Amino acid sequence: MKDNMITFRQATTADSLLLSRGLHAALLINDVTDERLRRFADLVCCRPDVLYSPQNTTVAMADGNEAGIITAYDGSRYAAMRQVTMPLLKREFDI
Repeated sequence: MKDNMITFRQATTADSLLLSRGLHAALLINDVTDERLRRFADLVCCRPDVLYSPQNTTVAMADGNEAGIITAYDGSRYAAMRQVTMPLLKREFDI
């Protein structure tokens, strides 16, 4: 029986599509096109000043494969990031 090896790594901008998929899943937005996921990744998940940035995200790896993400940040930065994130989500994606 093979042991599952779980590791964690800091997300990078190369993970923006993974972040986009994870956020849509967390918001229970299931009927989403690949185009929307890519656009969201490009406009939101690549930015360092938003809530859902690679800087705020850790990627879980299981046996070398992406298994999930968790986004967390210092609460003292929440208001500033929210002021960027929420208008962007509303304007570009009507979220």
